[in-house]
Amino acid sequence: MVEHVYMVWDLYDGVRSGIADYEGNPHYFESIYSEDSEEHTDEFRLTPVDQKTLKLAQEQWSIYRDWEKRFHSGLEPSETHPGHGGVDARYDQLEARVQSSIEAGPVTKTVSGRFRAKEEQPDLPVGCLRDMEVEWL
Repeated sequence: MVEHVYMVWDLYDGVRSGIADYEGNPHYFESIYSEDSEEHTDEFRLTPVDQKTLKLAQEQWSIYRDWEKRFHSGLEPSETHPGHGGVDARYDQLEARVQSSIEAGPVTKTVSGRFRAKEEQPDLPVGCLRDMEVEWL
């Protein structure tokens, strides 16, 4: 079953963390790193996310995505990235609250997943992360 991905926070040789639906409910996901192979796997730890945290994360994601679009359109330098800390006070406040909530939640499941970009996203400048969907296996 294909599920909605709200946001992808880390992308390094594949999707590494973010928030996506699992069985119709929002969950923080984080890929598992294998010490044996010294690589990330396609298995993810899932932590449920409540609606309050999801709304805060979506606000933070909106700040980032607005910056990302301006950056890839040549309107912002990389130094203004809101994730650098101290650049956007609201972003920093949201980061602290979202991370605190996720860290307090229990890991409820470990599942394998395949992420792919959704079709037809012509409004995004070249270089922007495409909206995604996931199939949990």
